[in-house]
Amino acid sequence: MALRKVEVDEEVWELVKKNAIPLEDTFNSALKRMLLISAEAPKPKRENNILAEKVNSVESKLQRL
Repeated sequence: MALRKVEVDEEVWELVKKNAIPLEDTFNSALKRMLLISAEAPKPKRENNILAEKVNSVESKLQRL
C-alpha cells in the first residue's frame, strides 16, 4: 500500500491522539478505526415531517424495484 503525506492541524492531531491506543496504534490505524466507527454508526432517525415522509416513500419504492 502506498503511503501519502498529509498535513493535519493541531485539533485533528489531538483528536486522533486522544482516540489512539497507546503503544499499539499508529496515527493511520487510529484514524482508520475512528472513520470506520463513524461510517458504521446508525443514521439518525428522521423526524415526522412531510419531507421525511416523502423521502421514506421514495426509498420504499426504490427497494421494491
